[in-house]
Amino acid sequence: MAKFIDWCASILKKTWEIKFKVRKNAEEKLSLPLLVVIILMFAFWVTIPLLIVGLFCGYRYRFEGVETVSINLNELSDRASLEIEALKRKYEAR
Repeated sequence: MAKFIDWCASILKKTWEIKFKVRKNAEEKLSLPLLVVIILMFAFWVTIPLLIVGLFCGYRYRFEGVETVSINLNELSDRASLEIEALKRKYEAR
């Protein structure tokens, strides 16, 4: 039981150390611990649309403090931002 509690404590510590950062024009607008972002995902009907609207408004999202991950979330976020920018340019050209 003690090992399980230690494991849970280490996971909580990591979610507090990893930061979800919101930037616009290279200026940091918001920095939240990953734990807070996970909790906000329970209200996904608000959180997900806000993230998508943020992409259309030029905001970029990053995770910092990540040691090693199997999927590079920052690269995925950058690709999504670039696709949104291309989509915006396409509709602005019309």
